[in-house]
Amino acid sequence: MKQLLSALLALTLLVPATVNAVEKADAQEAAFRLMDAMGMETALAQSIDASLDTQLKNNPELGPYRSVFRSFLAKYMSYEALKPKLASLYASEFSASELDAAAAFYRTAAGRKFMEKMPALMSKSMELGQQAVQDHLPELQDAIKAEATRLQQISGAPSAGEH
Repeated sequence: MKQLLSALLALTLLVPATVNAVEKADAQEAAFRLMDAMGMETALAQSIDASLDTQLKNNPELGPYRSVFRSFLAKYMSYEALKPKLASLYASEFSASELDAAAAFYRTAAGRKFMEKMPALMSKSMELGQQAVQDHLPELQDAIKAEATRLQQISGAPSAGEH
């Protein structure tokens, strides 16, 4: 009887782990289906290109190295390189049924349009953010100077620019 109780106890402890592993595997597979429905491979490649173009536009001196950056990004940021990690990330945040529901949306015309427009929207969003910082850069520089002065007064050390 003791052995039977011990076996049942051990089994009840293993069941949640087994169920959890199955749920994670289901979510992982659902994440792959979602990424396929989203056209993630194309979207990621377009996002990488748009991001690289933005960075090179802002740093034209890096232009001659475009092919080096592109090769590096293709090696480490490509869909094939990131696919398992992306699926795990999605599976850690969503259940299989939630991922399948999202995939259903991305199979619609609106979902496909959303994904088609996403790289350009992300690029334009980055440009807006960079422009906002650029427009207010003097304010940031003044705040940095004021903080450097405050820190210098506290520590008695020379502030940045004082030597």
